Amino acid sequence: MPTTWSCSSVSCRITNEADCPDGDQLYNGVKELVAQHLDTLAEQKVVPAFPRSSGTHGAGKMGGGAEAIERALEGDMFLKALKGVWEDHTGSMHKITAVVRYMVSIQIRVCSTDGQDKVYAPSAGVPLIYDVGLSIFLQNIVRSSKYPIHTHLIATLLSQVQLERDGETITRSTVRECVDILLRLTVPEREGGKNVYLTDFEPEFLKRSAEFYRLEAIEFLETGDAPQYLRNVSRILIGRADDQVEKRLAEESDRTAHYLSTLTHVQLQELLVAELLTPHLDAILHMAGSGLVTMVDHDRTSDLSRMYKLFLLVPLDLGKDALRFALRADVEDRGKAINDSANEPEPGPSTAGDGNQDMEADVKGKGKVKPVTNTSAALTSALRWVQDVLDLKDKFDKILDQAFGGDKAVQTSINLVSLTRAW
Repeated sequence: MPTTWSCSSVSCRITNEADCPDGDQLYNGVKELVAQHLDTLAEQKVVPAFPRSSGTHGAGKMGGGAEAIERALEGDMFLKALKGVWEDHTGSMHKITAVVRYMVSIQIRVCSTDGQDKVYAPSAGVPLIYDVGLSIFLQNIVRSSKYPIHTHLIATLLSQVQLERDGETITRSTVRECVDILLRLTVPEREGGKNVYLTDFEPEFLKRSAEFYRLEAIEFLETGDAPQYLRNVSRILIGRADDQVEKRLAEESDRTAHYLSTLTHVQLQELLVAELLTPHLDAILHMAGSGLVTMVDHDRTSDLSRMYKLFLLVPLDLGKDALRFALRADVEDRGKAINDSANEPEPGPSTAGDGNQDMEADVKGKGKVKPVTNTSAALTSALRWVQDVLDLKDKFDKILDQAFGGDKAVQTSINLVSLTRAW
């Protein structure tokens, strides 16, 4: 709506009224002009910019190459067209509001019997003309009944997010500006009175995100590498794959902060935990060749620390409890292995007769040799058992301190094993 059109049209509308224009007539006339012009802009500016591929893709990856670039460019052009109509509309509405206020003030001053100035909108109990302009934009553009603008808008925003998740480059500022439009528009009170971002975009965004990360989790887990899976989850959730080395911003936190809305942050984080961690705790812990046992075997304290921190994000202590139980089982298995090893006979020369007596044998007159006795073998086994137990304790003390931050609950789980078994 060009400013020259809006101001001159409103002026003509007012000056063409009778000497004392009826407030309703003037108010409704301006609304009609705005609605008509927005319909024209929708037809001339927005509809021709509809992306050809908008709304035709699900939550999975969209593919790369030329097709992805084309999707990104078409989506950006459509969003820029919508943004241009919005900027034109809001700029014009500011001027229309000033013109209406001024001219109505003059007309009422002339016609008022008591000589007092009045403001039509508040005294009549109707919304201010600028607020009406926002409502008309919602009705005639975003939720147009003539054109599927709403479908294309939501689908395009979702498509741009998905393209970036797939590693493509998008124009974040354009997405952000269109998100701001949805944040500024409010649905009627009968629909809850919330902004359009919360009612129309966020639910679909969260739904698509859940579907995407559900599939992503399965794909990650199929690699059979627990540390790599945890690094991927860490990158998505808390922004780094290693606490001391990689310190990049988390993808989704960065997304909500830079071009979506922080209103979505908490729900999105909860969704990510629910899809990437909660259903897969046991699979991560017991992954063959790379799970908890392998991490402990090779003293991978950084991987264990990452696992611990991510598992703490799972609500109701489900993640922490799963880790505690798995650790306890691992300590029990290692203790049993030490006991079994201690009970195995010490390799050496065989002896005959009573094992409690030292037997002497004459070897070709070259002296007397004392064979290994059962008593000395038992002593050797006991010493080895003690050393193995001490080594095991040192290993888990180190893990407890370096990976789990001395967590008392985890420590108790480990200690329960030592209290209930005699190694």
